[in-house]
Amino acid sequence: MSPPSGPADLSPAGELYLWGFPLLVVDRTRAIQCSSEAGGSLTHRRDLATPAYKTVVAVNNDTLYSSGWFDLRTGDLEVVVPPMDHPGRYWNVMVLDAYTHLSYVRRRDHGTGGTSVRVTLDPTTPPATGPATALTHGTPLAWVIIRVLVESPDDLEAARAVQSAFEVRIQGAKPLERSERGASPTSVHKLGADFVEELTDRVHDQPPAPWHTMPGPYLLGLRVYEGHPDVVDATWFPPALTPVD
Repeated sequence: MSPPSGPADLSPAGELYLWGFPLLVVDRTRAIQCSSEAGGSLTHRRDLATPAYKTVVAVNNDTLYSSGWFDLRTGDLEVVVPPMDHPGRYWNVMVLDAYTHLSYVRRRDHGTGGTSVRVTLDPTTPPATGPATALTHGTPLAWVIIRVLVESPDDLEAARAVQSAFEVRIQGAKPLERSERGASPTSVHKLGADFVEELTDRVHDQPPAPWHTMPGPYLLGLRVYEGHPDVVDATWFPPALTPVD
């Protein structure tokens, strides 16, 4: 989903925080997950989640997860879904952009016979819904998350076999380099004034698409982004955020 804009009575700083929070959480999650190995390939979690798994909160405990981080600035991805081992097998693929906007490749649209879907960086075109064979993507960063349901304790090995057959092929897309681990996603609320600096850096690297929700033109007062259609004056600073010489 798109990042929400705040209530009408929220202060500019509060609205900016609400808008930018998902971007920082996604980037910090990327830094942690890509610190053990570089992005650009799938990592399969072969066991079901327990309460000790806290990298991403509230994951299902009856689902096998695979995920990978990709940079679409140099090319596309091809998400290859294998035929399922039986017609009732539940699966889906989520493709998140840097602002947590979701696109789906899922059983509801593609069935269980296998499919291939291309993912292309195109900030001007919102992603299609339904059984599409191509998806547009709003930001250079793409986080691919695959889920395969484990139907019973006896089904774990069969579900693992299905999980292993999923592929994400890089069609010129650049693998992400191994990153420094960085700060925890759950500590974003402790940043204080440093939130603005971190957010500015991230928005410059991952600018929002024109169809992303924007909190207002005062973002320009923080030099965050100057190309969004909601922005009308690149020199305008609201009083609450006027820079001090």
